[in-house]
Amino acid sequence: MRAICNLFILLSVWLPTIDLLSQEELNLPLVRTGFRVVNATGLPENIFFKVDGKMLNPKGFATGKRTGLMGLGAGNFRITADHTIKGDASLDLSLSEGNQTSVILFLEEKESKEETEAPPEKILTFYSLPSRKPGSDNPSLTIVQLTQRDVLGIKVGDINFNVERLKPQTYERPKSSVQEPSIQIRGKQLCTYNLEENQDYILVIYTAINGELDFVKFNNPP
Repeated sequence: MRAICNLFILLSVWLPTIDLLSQEELNLPLVRTGFRVVNATGLPENIFFKVDGKMLNPKGFATGKRTGLMGLGAGNFRITADHTIKGDASLDLSLSEGNQTSVILFLEEKESKEETEAPPEKILTFYSLPSRKPGSDNPSLTIVQLTQRDVLGIKVGDINFNVERLKPQTYERPKSSVQEPSIQIRGKQLCTYNLEENQDYILVIYTAINGELDFVKFNNPP
């Protein structure tokens, strides 16, 4: 069993952007229970992730990069992240059978009781996003925004959303609507998303190194 777990960790490192189609093409088992880790910090230096003390990639993960969905099975996992300047962060994740979770690392403003004119310190923080279980035949897109804005106006196709920080919103694509809707913020296209299969598509929006909005997207099999 441990050898199988190690195999999935290796696959997540060497195939960080693997999707459902490529898994089928490579005859890899589809992951039904597992998690991925995502770097949405906007920091110029790489983040080094470990799961239960085992390094996922000795070179680290640049901002906007992620692992594949690691099928380590149900259980309890200790996930840590290390950065050369910001220090480290950790998360204890409990995963039950049949569940998929995205573990996203971002920067959170540290609360301070002292009044100061200096900008608040930002610390590494984990955010755990469980996969949405599809309740119909329609594909869905879950948007989570981790910027410093309390509310972010986002347009998906012809539908407008006001997405609060750390409060994901889900867009379900009706069969009659466009398959690849444009996602816009303040009239500017951020990206498009091919919502073809009945899967859980996820879009994470964060503040990039240059202060502009950036994103990372992926999908989980049903």
